[in-house]
Amino acid sequence: MVFSSTKTAAVAFISTWALLVSASPCASVPAPYASNNNITTTTTTTPEAAAAYPEPITIGQLSIPHGHMIYGWTPTKTTMLDVCVQGPSRTMIQSVQTGFPSNPLCNWPFDLDGYTGLELLCVSGTENDAEPQVTAIATSGVQTHNCTALPLKVFPTSCGVGAAISQLYACQ
Repeated sequence: MVFSSTKTAAVAFISTWALLVSASPCASVPAPYASNNNITTTTTTTPEAAAAYPEPITIGQLSIPHGHMIYGWTPTKTTMLDVCVQGPSRTMIQSVQTGFPSNPLCNWPFDLDGYTGLELLCVSGTENDAEPQVTAIATSGVQTHNCTALPLKVFPTSCGVGAAISQLYACQ
């Protein structure tokens, strides 16, 4: 038998099972299973899941002589050199100039390519860590990407005199 959907297959299975059991002289079928009218399926999509950022995201650090900036970008649309020169599909998440961060790295909303409500989730969950370990990205409070720390062997790309961009996390 070929079925057009999982629901059709389930109805056919239960109907066949009910027919076989009811034909047996030593068994009776409980009322809810005797009919396929009680089978319902529901599929819901939350607005948060529908608005999840569809691409992988790279988190990286642009180092400059007097500090650094943490950027997020889409590696399928943006090269590391594009991040150096304000290319497409990138956003600054945090800026650290003369030792003071502009905002917390973790649990701080940012936008990328028109998607809003993205935020980095970290191991400790607090924003006061000196160097928090990013583990995931959430969209409107719902985790949408898992992040992997990249090894220190990934060399930075030069952005010109005194500046370089390096990848810190790959998030998919």
